[in-house]
Amino acid sequence: MAHFGIICPPITGHVDPAAAVGRALIRRGHRVTMLSIPDLSARAISAGLGFCALGEGEFPAGALAESLARLALLNGLASLQFAIACECRISDVILKYAPAAMHSAGLDALLIDQNAPAAAS
Repeated sequence: MAHFGIICPPITGHVDPAAAVGRALIRRGHRVTMLSIPDLSARAISAGLGFCALGEGEFPAGALAESLARLALLNGLASLQFAIACECRISDVILKYAPAAMHSAGLDALLIDQNAPAAAS
């Protein structure tokens, strides 16, 4: 059977549907690994998926919660600018680390969320 990788933004509205697809693939006998920032490790594993951390230096444990807490304090243009800056940081991590991680994991296919365009390259 195939080994699928999943890359999506580290936000519940993206992670939960991606994990559901991953579990459906696992039920069909495939192997599935989520590639993301370290803070998603526990969520991926609790969903029954494998996990490969990307950007441990750029996104140490707790970085996601810190960013979301900061975003919650912003509104309007400041909120949009911060969200874009966060997406740029995650895109940089994907571009820098995902190719080697995909190769090391021996993935056969990659499922990419539409809001993770860096993964498509």
